[in-house]
Amino acid sequence: MMKSIISVRRAWRAGVAALAACLALATALFAAAPTAGARSGGGQVAGQPAVQEAGATRSSGSGGKDEVIYVKASSTGQTQGVYVVNSFKPGKARRISDLGSYQSVTNLTTDERLAVADGAVSFTPAADQPFYYQGNLPASTRLPWRLRVDFRQGGKVLKPSQVAGVNGDLDLTLTVSGETGAGPVSDFATGYVLQAQGTFPQDAFEVTDDGGATLAHAGGNTVLAAMVLPGQSKAFHISGKAHDFHYSGWQVSAMPLNMALNVSDEDTTQLSEQTGQLEGATSQLAGGAGSLAAGAQALQSGAGSLSQGSGALRAGSKQLAGGISSLGDGLKSAGRGAGALSEGSSALARQLSMSSGNPASPTFSDGWRSLRSGIVASQGGAGSLAQGLARLNAGLNTGDPNSGQPSLAAAGRTLATGSGQYQQGLQQEHQAQVTAAQTAAARLTAAQGAYQTALSAFAASPSDPTKLAALNASVQALSAASAQAGAATGASQALAQASNQYGPLATGTGALNAGIQSAAQGAATASQGAQALSRGMGQLAEGSARLDGQFDASRPGSLASGAVQLDQGLGALSGALGQASGAPMDALGTGAGSLAGGAAQVDAGVKSLNSALGAAGVGAQALADGSAQLAQSVQGMDRKVLDGIQQAIDKKLGVGFKPHSFVAPENTNVNKVQFTYLLEGVERQASKEGKDQQARPAKDPNGQSFMARVKGLFASK
Repeated sequence: MMKSIISVRRAWRAGVAALAACLALATALFAAAPTAGARSGGGQVAGQPAVQEAGATRSSGSGGKDEVIYVKASSTGQTQGVYVVNSFKPGKARRISDLGSYQSVTNLTTDERLAVADGAVSFTPAADQPFYYQGNLPASTRLPWRLRVDFRQGGKVLKPSQVAGVNGDLDLTLTVSGETGAGPVSDFATGYVLQAQGTFPQDAFEVTDDGGATLAHAGGNTVLAAMVLPGQSKAFHISGKAHDFHYSGWQVSAMPLNMALNVSDEDTTQLSEQTGQLEGATSQLAGGAGSLAAGAQALQSGAGSLSQGSGALRAGSKQLAGGISSLGDGLKSAGRGAGALSEGSSALARQLSMSSGNPASPTFSDGWRSLRSGIVASQGGAGSLAQGLARLNAGLNTGDPNSGQPSLAAAGRTLATGSGQYQQGLQQEHQAQVTAAQTAAARLTAAQGAYQTALSAFAASPSDPTKLAALNASVQALSAASAQAGAATGASQALAQASNQYGPLATGTGALNAGIQSAAQGAATASQGAQALSRGMGQLAEGSARLDGQFDASRPGSLASGAVQLDQGLGALSGALGQASGAPMDALGTGAGSLAGGAAQVDAGVKSLNSALGAAGVGAQALADGSAQLAQSVQGMDRKVLDGIQQAIDKKLGVGFKPHSFVAPENTNVNKVQFTYLLEGVERQASKEGKDQQARPAKDPNGQSFMARVKGLFASK
């Protein structure tokens, strides 16, 4: 990878050298053009429209031509003239009709008058001789790049006439704006490299900030070279100290940078190894996500069974509440009957006491037989009631010791304890996963920062092997941190959802346990009352058996005394039934209602949990599918990275650009098209002794000033 980067840098330096050579060639053309123009017979006015009619195409003879577009601009970059020099290589004598609409044309090779008609320039070059002619375009011609030069001192914008001769801090901005979009003009801006060169006398301008340009010293001048890549626009802000400011202006060249750079020819072993590790990590992530999806599916299946059990519990608790309500109504009815029996026994006792002298009275005998039948029937009912309440009390409080089945109260306490422990464990596990996710996220953030730092360091010093090693290490750390963060975040989200959904279930479980405990207490109280009733009825039966022929209340064991005892027992029975049918039954009913409500909440919570687990299962499956897709997408990533780098390099260098004529875009029989801009400088002011003539520009070794030669090139002959 490092060798590839070194090759790119070498090729880039070669491109810069080519641009410099092109600039030197443009300067040479400036110097030679007036001489060539002197050989012509003067300029000709073309008189043709600026835009040729669509579909008009002609051949340029055998072989293509070269175009050099010269743009003369003011000190601020405003276009003053556009001149196109068309050159044709030596060949056999032939008639050439070159497409192009110009304001005027000049033969730069011979004295032959150029034929201009139908948007084309026609001529016959001499055999085996190159041929040149110049065509002038309007200054308003749309160009691929717009150049602008601004001067500022103390934040104030100065005109070129104002900046000449100034002293002090001075800011100069060269702005290059390339045309965008699709079109024959913007084609050059998106496919050519532009280099601008400005020359500043060191005694007139001391550069303190080159604004991103390349600074060099040539004799007593400071040369600034600014480069703009294809498809870019850029501004260069140059600052310095001015001393009687003047400079010679800017010379700008634009041409394609033909460089063959193929990153696939370089050693990319390390990149392949790193991407291989990334592929392995994503495969592991896909496997883990698949296991998570399978576990979520199993958990959802278990939640379905739990939902069925909670539904059965809800139905049973509802039936229990109905039975306890019926039991309460029965106890109230028995209490009313016991009260009426107590009143009858009281009346009997009084009657027996009043007729104690005549115990053989038929009225008392009939009443006695009726009473005895009622006692026997009441004894059986009290026994059945005591047995039923004893079984109910056993189910609620003691359970079945023979089968080992626990009581409902014990089961409710166990359920509440287990639910609380499960909820606490779920919350603890969720908090642990949250902490793990936060830790993993922090590591991922740190790894991303380290990767960005290493990437920036590598981009700044691509030839430093330590920067490359640091970049490779950051890629490994980023890959591991990404996998850990994904797994921890998924587990944390799943546990958070499960914890939120379990809240209603835990509340319902607590309410269910409270209802069961209340029902157990009520059942114990009712059982005790029923046992007392059964014992009283037994005593009543025993007493009634001894009452036969015993109606003397004063005689121990007589009917009358038994009637008194009966009256007392029935009073106690009525009180016990009243107690049993009061607060205990209310508590038992309330407990049964709470049990039914808790069971309903449990059932609703389980259904909600089942639904949430279903959603979690869908999310886990989506995670598994996404992880599998990620693992598949990173396959062959080294090739994808190299292809992306190659595409970026090709785009930056304008590779693949096919030139066409700037003057007539439909003419593609063109070898090369080059642009050269010349921006006027700022001339030195007259001397302070009152001289009214400006100092002349320096002469070149041939004795002719540079500006004079430029004016000679661009002047119409």
